[in-house]
Amino acid sequence: MQGKFSDYLLVSDMDATLLDDNHTISEENRQAIDYFIKNGGRFTVATGRMVEAVRAYMPNLHINAPAVLHNGAKIYDYEKDCAVFERFIEENRKQAIKRVYDDFPQIGLEVYSDEIVYVYRECEETKRFLTRSYEVVYSLPDEIWQRPWIKVLLMLFQEQLQIMDFIEEVISVILLSMVKMEVSLMYLIGQQMEKHFISQTEQVYHIAKELSQRLMVHRQN
Repeated sequence: MQGKFSDYLLVSDMDATLLDDNHTISEENRQAIDYFIKNGGRFTVATGRMVEAVRAYMPNLHINAPAVLHNGAKIYDYEKDCAVFERFIEENRKQAIKRVYDDFPQIGLEVYSDEIVYVYRECEETKRFLTRSYEVVYSLPDEIWQRPWIKVLLMLFQEQLQIMDFIEEVISVILLSMVKMEVSLMYLIGQQMEKHFISQTEQVYHIAKELSQRLMVHRQN
């Protein structure tokens, strides 16, 4: 459909951005997205979430472009219900995760493979899965080491931050964020994806800023 937003692709994060503190989409945002799409725009999300964790919002969230999932390691087309891009963690970095598991028993570890969460080691933060609808396995079976991993999440509380430099050196992770529980989340994706992510960050920022300014002009008109 042609419209005043036909040349625009709008991409939004979900948690603490599109979603409020109750993990819901406001009616105002929902209507704004629908208006954008009805006038020719393409809308999608870029998030650390899994396929089903985004799909759960589909009844109230219209997406008409492939979504960026797992912090950039997967691009998924919900209209065709298939992945159009995936990049997995290298085998040598899996072995580094074993080293972290053995050396730092205080760190929470989650492995994401085949759209299933495997809680390698539980911590306070992994309790969040008790309210989720997708599959979670509270172990890491031996056969999963032979399966492709798309992401690993490491969780450290503030008093453990002194070991962060060592962990970064061992497995080259990216510091993701600080959350309300005062826990640092560090995620590991394929190394080539991380290099691409870092090199493109500044360019993406300027594109997003320009798009935001143009949309503000349209809104005023």
